[in-house]
Amino acid sequence: MFWWLQPKSEIPASDLVDIHNHSLPNIDDGASSVEASLNMYRDFANCGYSDVAVSCHLGHPRFPEVSGAKIRESVAMMQEHLDNEGIALKLHPGSEIWCDDRFEQRWEAGELLPVGGDGPYLLIEFALRDPMLRMKDLAFSMTTQGIRPILAHPERYDVLLRKPELIHEWKESGWSMQLDLCSLLLNGVGSVRKLARTYLKQNVFDLGATDLHGPTGKIGKMLELLSREVDTDEMTRLLVTNPQRILRGEYLIQLDPED
Repeated sequence: MFWWLQPKSEIPASDLVDIHNHSLPNIDDGASSVEASLNMYRDFANCGYSDVAVSCHLGHPRFPEVSGAKIRESVAMMQEHLDNEGIALKLHPGSEIWCDDRFEQRWEAGELLPVGGDGPYLLIEFALRDPMLRMKDLAFSMTTQGIRPILAHPERYDVLLRKPELIHEWKESGWSMQLDLCSLLLNGVGSVRKLARTYLKQNVFDLGATDLHGPTGKIGKMLELLSREVDTDEMTRLLVTNPQRILRGEYLIQLDPED
C-alpha cells in the first residue's frame, strides 16, 4: 500500500520527549544561532513535546572542543531564553557519543555525558561505514557496569543495510534501538527509509527521535509519517513512554520481534 493511502494512527498530543537532536547553538553541526535554536524549540513545543534532551556530538573528530561542561552551560543558557520567550519546553543535557578506538578510554575517564545529563543511558553513534564488529562485546562490557547503550539510527548503517538481520543479535546482547524520524521523510535516502519501515514492522525500535540539525519545520510531517506505519499504542511507546523512562533511568518497554 502506498504510504499516503495508509490510515493514520493517533499522534500523542502532549508529553512527547526527544532525546536526539542538535539544537544547541554553535556547538556542533546543528543550530547556527540562538534564534535558530528557538525556532527548533517552538516547533517541538507546537507538536506536543514537553522535554528535549539535546545530543551534541561528543568525542567526534570533527568537533574536538565539545565537552560535557560546554553542553551543560549552553543548555542552561537556552533554558533561560525559552523561559523568557514563554516556550513551554524543558531542556536536558545529553550527547551523541562517537564510538571509535578511544571510546573506552573516554568512558573510563568519565568524559561521556549520558542522555538527560545523568543516569545509565548512553546514546552512541558509529561511522556509517564502520564494520561494527564488536557490538556484542561492547554491549556486554557496558551492561555489566550498569550502562544501557542506545544505538542511534541503526537504519542508516551500511552493515545493516547489507545484513539487516544482524540487528536482532545486537538487541539480544543489550543494545536499545533509536529510530531517526527523519529517515521516514520522502526526500531522504530510499534504502534507509525502506529499512526503517521494515524495522518498524519487526518491532526493532525502542524509541523514535528527530535527529534535527536545524529549524526545518518538519517535526509534524515526521510524526505524521510515523503514524502511517504504527498504531496509536506504538506511537505512544516510541515517543512518550520509553523516552520518559530514559530520562528517569528506568528500563524500557520492549516488544517481541516479528519476522
